[in-house]
Amino acid sequence: MTKVMIESFGWLYLVIVLDWYTKKIVGHSISIRSMTGDWLEAINMACNNQFPNSILCKNVSIKTIKYDFIWVCEFRSIAELTEQFWLWLERHNTDRSHSTIDYPTPCDFEKEQLVLMTKKSIA
Repeated sequence: MTKVMIESFGWLYLVIVLDWYTKKIVGHSISIRSMTGDWLEAINMACNNQFPNSILCKNVSIKTIKYDFIWVCEFRSIAELTEQFWLWLERHNTDRSHSTIDYPTPCDFEKEQLVLMTKKSIA
């Protein structure tokens, strides 16, 4: 979880859910308070979208979001933050390579793993 300053509004809270195995961000929530329901919303999004093998949120991922997205932008509204985050998230999952998974993107790594699991289950 991290905070994001909206120029005309104040602080918002961004919660992410990361599939630690593939490094893909699979759920998130943006809200005006950091409440249990906001965390559950992000987890439910992750489970409903993909049901990842391992759901963990680590500071290294929040740090990436801060460096690559939050600290380089100024948001004038909640809608702008939400829209820009969806665009950044798509690029993160489909374009950004990760050294901890030998440099494919999270989506490519996930596809590779699904192919390997399918081959193992057929054999």
